[in-house]
Amino acid sequence: MIASIIDTAGDDFLNTMFVLTVDDIRENAENNYESFGFIIPEDLLEKYIEKWINSVKTADSVKECMDVNRPLMNAKFCSAVRNYMRQLDKEKIAFIIDTTEDDFLNTMFVMKEEDINDNSRNTFECFGIVITDDLIQKYIKSWLGKVSCANSVKEYMNANRPSMDVSFRSVFRTYLRQLEKEEIGNFILRGDVDFVNKMFVMTEEDIQENAENKYEYFGIVIT
Repeated sequence: MIASIIDTAGDDFLNTMFVLTVDDIRENAENNYESFGFIIPEDLLEKYIEKWINSVKTADSVKECMDVNRPLMNAKFCSAVRNYMRQLDKEKIAFIIDTTEDDFLNTMFVMKEEDINDNSRNTFECFGIVITDDLIQKYIKSWLGKVSCANSVKEYMNANRPSMDVSFRSVFRTYLRQLEKEEIGNFILRGDVDFVNKMFVMTEEDIQENAENKYEYFGIVIT
């Protein structure tokens, strides 16, 4: 029965009505729903995590989605989620890159395990999918597409976790430098106004590695 509920539950129900143990159910909680909960059996934990990750992938705000997830209050569940992400194979990671929404792509990928902070005040920073070397180009291509449509390039790029890594910034600059003339033309024609305003420069010297804003670390040179 619980397996069927996991399969058919909507995002909010999945987030708020499942718990790891009976101790996670509070009789006198401020919110009525916290007085109840379906306990996730050990043999259904991976099924729940997979369904929940798919839910987080489509969330407008990963932070808000993860902040209200009840199972994440349990250390055992947090460990299970980290292990699940760590064991994703190349094909699954590639599929997530191809199918995820803007915020998940921006905030749930990292360059290395050390970029995952177990004690962060932001729940989402306690987790992360490591981008392998053979998928970095794929990630950058997908992410650049998201950046080109962002309402605020500054806010979107400042929130990007992989770009905190020096090696990612170097690879991304090289990627922009190697864009073909036709690709640059497409970004000019189809990119959002904010992208066109902020991501194009006249020379390489206009790109500042230590700028206050991340978008100034990068630039597409207008030929």
